[in-house]
Amino acid sequence: MPSRMVIVMVVLTETICSALQAAEPLIVENGVPKAVVVLSAIASDKERQAAELLVTYVEKMSGARLQIVTPTEACTGPRIIIGRNRLQRTAGISVAQGPYPLPERIIIRRRGSNLYLLGNDAGSYDGTYFAVCTLLDHLGVRWYWPGELGEVVPRRITLELLNLNLSESPDFPFRLGPWSAGGVEPQDGDFGEWKRHNRLGGARINAGHNLSSIIPPAEYFNAHPEWFALIDGERVPNRQPCTSHPEVRRLAIEAANKYFADNPDAAMFSLAQNDGAGYCECPLCTQGIGGNVSDRLVDFCNAVSEGLKPEYKDKLLAFMAYDSKATDAPVTGLKARPNLICSLIHYSRACPLHSISDPNCSINAYYRKLIEDWSAVVSRFIWSEHDNDSACPLPVPRYRVYVENIRALHQSGALGYLEESLPNWPAQGLGFYLSARLLWNTEVDTDALAQEFFHDFFGPAASAMQHFYEKLDELVAQQPCRYRGAYVLPPAILETVWPELMEAERLAAAGPPQLKERIARVRGYFELCRKLGDFFTAKEKWQQAQTPENWQIVTTKATAIRDYVDSLAGRNILSRYYFRRWFDKRAGWFDPAKEEQVAARLAQPEILLLNSSFERDENGDGVPDEWQRGYTYYGLGAKVSYNIIEGRGGEPRRYLRIQLAGKTAHTLRSPRFQVKPECEYRLLWRTRGKKFNIIRIFLIEYDAQETEVSRRKIGYTGPRADWCQRKELFTTGKETCKGKLELYISTIGNERVSDAHPAYVDLADFTLDEGF
Repeated sequence: MPSRMVIVMVVLTETICSALQAAEPLIVENGVPKAVVVLSAIASDKERQAAELLVTYVEKMSGARLQIVTPTEACTGPRIIIGRNRLQRTAGISVAQGPYPLPERIIIRRRGSNLYLLGNDAGSYDGTYFAVCTLLDHLGVRWYWPGELGEVVPRRITLELLNLNLSESPDFPFRLGPWSAGGVEPQDGDFGEWKRHNRLGGARINAGHNLSSIIPPAEYFNAHPEWFALIDGERVPNRQPCTSHPEVRRLAIEAANKYFADNPDAAMFSLAQNDGAGYCECPLCTQGIGGNVSDRLVDFCNAVSEGLKPEYKDKLLAFMAYDSKATDAPVTGLKARPNLICSLIHYSRACPLHSISDPNCSINAYYRKLIEDWSAVVSRFIWSEHDNDSACPLPVPRYRVYVENIRALHQSGALGYLEESLPNWPAQGLGFYLSARLLWNTEVDTDALAQEFFHDFFGPAASAMQHFYEKLDELVAQQPCRYRGAYVLPPAILETVWPELMEAERLAAAGPPQLKERIARVRGYFELCRKLGDFFTAKEKWQQAQTPENWQIVTTKATAIRDYVDSLAGRNILSRYYFRRWFDKRAGWFDPAKEEQVAARLAQPEILLLNSSFERDENGDGVPDEWQRGYTYYGLGAKVSYNIIEGRGGEPRRYLRIQLAGKTAHTLRSPRFQVKPECEYRLLWRTRGKKFNIIRIFLIEYDAQETEVSRRKIGYTGPRADWCQRKELFTTGKETCKGKLELYISTIGNERVSDAHPAYVDLADFTLDEGF
């Protein structure tokens, strides 16, 4: 159990600089500074930043600016001594300095009229700064959202020197928090400062996708294709390396040793697999350790661990329980070496509406079992939360789930927590704040913190806003389990809580601009949710009755949503970029400029003909506007173009052509199109090229809520000398009523393909003929 607050009763005589005062010493009295901040003349940057933080917020509270002096300067009155210096050493107050596994301890000691603040500042640790943040927290300062709008600073013209005597270390040594919450466009307020003020950070997590950096295909694939994944009989450069190959293991061992030599304070090096799947199928892998992919990964990481130099034996090596093939724990009884740490990814199979400890959530029961299974294999793990990222730009406002998850993870022995999220502060701000407090101390009273948040942040509108958020949280918790994905609040929930928000606006009308802006941002987010509910209702009505009048309603609502999102940009309400990308995939059909496509769909209401969408290319880049372009690796790029080629009998045939030239990997995703349940459809496609590696075509099936329910490979080819034309049959599932399909094309080439010898994949006449 990490150390908690240690109360120390100390009575001794200070002989340096000033005498004890009979009354409680004051930092500020009636707006006049009484104390000084003592900082070593050779203070570190972290210590200096901590001192400046204290001076800044004391001035914000009282109007008095404290003077920063060195230990040798003469002074009278109380002293706040920051970091390590002569006075701290004379008082016998110290904290061990060193990176993980030493704890990120903070110390606050009151000795007479002196207050000492220091901490472990080694490596990525920020102990002294966090000691000052803790003192300011006791003085009433809060950082709820980023920037000045999100902070609460009480006005006090007189400040006492608090009688604090504590020593603390965080319950989670690795606390990355919502690491991408800054979004992709400018936000008002520094999110990095918010994290630091709320004591997020700790030992640095280094558990991201990394095998492509250890075994870069651009450097090694030409000479050593056998080091890379064998998939369907072909070596593929841009998936996973062959982790069983002795040379791959040698390179990984060298990379780990070099990393720790170059970064002596680092706690962790990542051996995590590359993004996506694509695991090697060679005999060395499949007939070696056996079991599943996780067995192979643990065996690989064990081998690297054994190869670490003696001075790095206590350093951590990270890997991921990630993707469809490597999430489940090993099945052979293989045990991880003590210095391996597993990053468990709460991702596609996750339910965002309920906690992992909720006994009624059948989806998250999988993760409870996952924690149990992996705990039998590895002694350390990190939890990686993905509740609101680029794929899910609309977060679920359920702050109690954060509380339940973090406490459950701590009880399960988790050492770290990271969350990939976007800047949706009106929906998730309270959850983010409570998460930060819990990651430091899981025993904190979160109900009291939430009550304080509503009181501090919303002033006279506190009661209405508390009812608003608590009702939302309760109503969302009552929703059925669902898989991760963008979640639009049902209109019935919004209508239930909307009066509370309107009452909060009324109560705030006479308040300061800061209060009105906070509530305006909350309304901005949930107004968007209301508009989305109206849009999807109108969309469903049009699909049931495809009349011009219903079409006009849908297009008007889609345009209004796009304009409304533009008006919210830069206010920490949502990520405009990711929302537009998500929304345009769902609303891309409803573009007033597509009159011909509308006519075609009205003529065949059951099936949306995909080939009609090939004709739009307003950007001139060769990619139809409705298609989402994927990745291009290592430089030369793929050429994607729309072509009309003469078909049988001389009739024009439409093709979407992907031309590979140079070392590339490319993906495209089609718009989603409506299908009927239990019907057969066809896909006609062809390829040509002697030297490209692989082309895969997947069909992704979605349910009525547009949650992915299946992904199947319906097309594959390796190198072909001539054109190869194939016709694929597939049948939609029984439960796909009102569902959709999406085509996903993944192409991978290498440097053997050139402009002189290109490879092509053509989607030819992809019409989805019902009953083929």
